[in-house]
Order: sequence, then structure tokens, then C-alpha cells
Amino acid sequence: MSETRIAILTRHQCRSQRFLAEGLSRMLRRLGMRCDVFLHGMRLLESATGSKPGPTTAVRALIDRATLARLAAYDIFILSDTMQAFREAVDLEPLRRLSRPLLHYEVFFPGGSPYWMERLPSGALERFDAYLVVSGVHGAPPVNAENVFPIGLDLLPRQPFSSRRTQFTALLDFARPDHEEYRSVQQRVLRRLGIDTITLEGEYSYEDIEKAYQQSCVAFVACHEAFGLPIVQLQHYGSYIASPERAWVMRHALLPPGANYCESPDVRFTENFCFYQDEDELAGRLEYLRAGFDPSTVRARLLQQQPEFVEGNLAMLWEALRRFV
Repeated sequence: MSETRIAILTRHQCRSQRFLAEGLSRMLRRLGMRCDVFLHGMRLLESATGSKPGPTTAVRALIDRATLARLAAYDIFILSDTMQAFREAVDLEPLRRLSRPLLHYEVFFPGGSPYWMERLPSGALERFDAYLVVSGVHGAPPVNAENVFPIGLDLLPRQPFSSRRTQFTALLDFARPDHEEYRSVQQRVLRRLGIDTITLEGEYSYEDIEKAYQQSCVAFVACHEAFGLPIVQLQHYGSYIASPERAWVMRHALLPPGANYCESPDVRFTENFCFYQDEDELAGRLEYLRAGFDPSTVRARLLQQQPEFVEGNLAMLWEALRRFV
């Protein structure tokens, strides 16, 4: 199995897809396996659906043919991509013609999400032979879950951890349409308590956005997250996570892999999560967190209670791959 070669196809932008792809490559190497990350792999599959002719397109077509020729040397393909990989704009036929196992890696399994099952094309779950996911928690009883493997993620911080903060600072995520009132509540309470705030806007490199995470003491979730990679990163830097709804962060709950999340007070989260219903409750919770803030304690809880979100689950990754070699 050590001679098995794995190609990970993803996108070059600094987004979750590339973050997961690079982490997966580290996990595979820890298993002693050979792998390469193709940062333009998803663009290659999208260009296969056709584009307007022109000099640039012709050059790109030559590069794509050369890349496809290289891919023939690999034994397993893993697409690290969003739900876009399930749509017709991504042509999997060039890979299928090579008769290799084809896997998908994302933060969650779409077959356990009623929202996505209503929006993806018919037969979308048949496009891949297996699914690698960060969180094994589902939003509803999943469809075709026998080939779903919760492997977690390999989190490689780009900034050093420090237990010191010059002041108690809040971080507001990127603004989301139709969630203005939630944001207004957060801003009013932060002004009321005199808490300095970092507001995310525009584009960031991995290094720059983690500098903001490094300064954060409490970070606010802006909307419903399928699974929040920044939520894990922020905890790793020692920041609490605040959310007005428990369901917004449901795949971070302390539930066993394969469990279905239900809105119940019996569903536990680590003490790194701060839930609130109104302004007064949020103000009280923030005052309490500020009084006893210790980033080392926040980080330790993540490492102790959800280590698979930091170093991955190599045993589960091995179980997934051994079915195809």
C-alpha cells in the first residue's frame, strides 16, 4: 500500500478546499503514502465542459492535456472541493476514463443535509466512490452513508500560539446578507461593554487571516455553518466561539461520528462555545468570559475533547483507502 500514489485535486484560492487538500496531503504522508496536490485540478475538470476559443484557451488546453497525462500515473483521485463538485460544470469523465477510485473530501456529507439534497442534481451522490469528511455529524438521517469516513482534518497553524493578549478583543466574521439584525445585536453589546473589535472584510491570505485569529478572544459566528474551519482555528489560537443559535455550529457538537444532530439541550458542546438568546444574556456571558479569560484553557479543551479536528483521524483515513487498493 505504501507504493499507492494519490492525486488530490483542488483550487488554488485561499479557501477551505485548498486548506483541506494541503492538510490531507500531510495526513497521507504520515501514513507513509505518496501524494501530490494539484492546485488547478478543479479548474482542469471545469474546462473540460468547454469554453470560448482563443489563444489563452488553446494554451490552457495544452497544459490541461499534459496534466491529465500526469494523472494517469496515480492510483486514487481525491477531489477536495465544495458542493460544486456534484454539479455538471465539473466533468469527472476525464478521471473516470482512467478507471481509478474517485473520492470526495469536504467538511460534511451532503447526504446528511436536507438542504443540499434538495438542491443537488439527481444522482449526485453516485458521482463518487467514497466520501471523506471532517465532521461525521449529520443534519438528518443520511442517504447512502455506508461509504462516509469522518477523517477530521490536519490543522497546521501559520502563526505561533501565545497565551498573552494585550486586551480582550472580539472578532466579527464577514457580514452575511439577511443576518444584519444578529450583527447589530453583537455590535451594540460590544460597544456597550467597550470591547475592541476586529471586523473581517475583503480578501486575506491564510497567514493574514490567522494573524486576526491570533488576536481574538471571542469570535462571533455570522450565520449557519456547515462546519467552520475558522471555528477550529480560532479555538486553537485560544478564542471562544459565540453564536445566537446552537444549530449554526451543530457539526461541532460532542456527538459520535454518524450521529444526527437534534435541537435539544441534551446535545453537548465544549465550554469553548458561548450561546446566547438576547442582548442582555450576551452582555452577561461576555463579561464572564472576559473576567476569567485564559486562551491556554480554550486551546486545551479543543485538543483534549476534539483532537480529530487538529491532527486528523489516521485510522479512519486508512480504513477508507484500504478499500481501494
